[in-house]
Amino acid sequence: MKKIIIGFFAILGIVILVMGYRVYYVFSFNKQLEKISLDDYDGRGAVKLRDDNFPDYLIKFMADDDLKGKTSNLETLLPDKDKIFDHEAVNKLVTATEAEFSAQNIDDFKQIVPIIKNKMKETKKSTAPSFSESENFPSSPTFKTMRATARYWYMISRVLEQKKDYETSLYLSHAIFYITKDCQSNYSNSGSLINKMICVALNNIACNSIMYWASRPKPQCKELSKEVAKDILDFIKNEYPLSVTIEHESLLIEDVLNSFATKKGGSIYAKLVKSNAYKVILDICYNEPKKNFDKPIYEIKKQMKEFSEKREKLLDDDSAYLYTTALLNPDKAVAIMIFNLASPNFSKAKEAYEASLAKMEMTAIALAINSFVCEKKKYPKSMDELSEWFGSKLPNNRITNEPYELDFKGTHVLSNNSISNYEFFFDFSIK
Repeated sequence: MKKIIIGFFAILGIVILVMGYRVYYVFSFNKQLEKISLDDYDGRGAVKLRDDNFPDYLIKFMADDDLKGKTSNLETLLPDKDKIFDHEAVNKLVTATEAEFSAQNIDDFKQIVPIIKNKMKETKKSTAPSFSESENFPSSPTFKTMRATARYWYMISRVLEQKKDYETSLYLSHAIFYITKDCQSNYSNSGSLINKMICVALNNIACNSIMYWASRPKPQCKELSKEVAKDILDFIKNEYPLSVTIEHESLLIEDVLNSFATKKGGSIYAKLVKSNAYKVILDICYNEPKKNFDKPIYEIKKQMKEFSEKREKLLDDDSAYLYTTALLNPDKAVAIMIFNLASPNFSKAKEAYEASLAKMEMTAIALAINSFVCEKKKYPKSMDELSEWFGSKLPNNRITNEPYELDFKGTHVLSNNSISNYEFFFDFSIK
């Protein structure tokens, strides 16, 4: 009996020791994690941004530090996505912009016209540098600089439009797409998700600006409208797929883990990559979306929802859940911490990205409508008629795969409310 009791307590002691070590392993790692940030390691995937890396061919038109402050002061007057066609609000913006930038020589923006004309002749292919190549590329311009510049151009485009310099106004708005193309091809951060989402934000500003420009007939620019519409569609056709971004982000995870193995003197990376928990989480968070998310959104809505639910369930960071996991599967607990740190929700990114592309397609259609009306002196009866005149089939709604419907007598000429939080529309008036 005595041996049984001794044996029992010996086993109990071993169990307590093992469980104690597991808890220590997980929570000492958590403390270690609190001391490190994504900038505190040698990984090439670190997000590095610089103000002085704005595209050379557009640098003379960028918003400098002084202008950033002024554009910030005018932000409250910028029409949001639901007020693009509020002409009264836009007139207030123009009045305030002219007063704020009275010292600026607006005519200087005519210099952007030949620059963008030449760029429109180039191949639109955007190719993100590989993860290994990116370490030799310059850092991306900061989002603050790019966004301030895009908003600045939006404001000046409205001023130029009111001055009836329609050509420069359109070229200036269209130039924003060339910032995003440059950022998706020529910088160390080109392949990252944060860069993709920055480009989404910039493209949406360009779309808002051009849609407003196209909302009233511009007979002087009927050919230019058509050319810019085709250029925008070329941008969309030559975008690199979302799987490239997901691959880049998965390599970022590898760098994070490597940093713990090298800089912190531990063997966490080697231990984790051999564990089943790591492979399961990697598969759900990265491999599954990488495999499926290049497909059209209307084909994978169910998969996206299931992916988000699985990801949310898997990365539940509730403290009670983490304690239990630490006791039963410490490798999984550590992997969850790592993936919570550096794993984005690709379903939300997919929605934002596809909504932005849909808005770009609608912007191209808006320009085609403007050009058609200016040439034919009438509205197109259908998308088929507009496509035939345009010279190639204009895109369907990429969210639903249904043809867009034109409605010149209803509330909106062209609308897209296929994804919640990403509703937008185009209005046109000959008054």
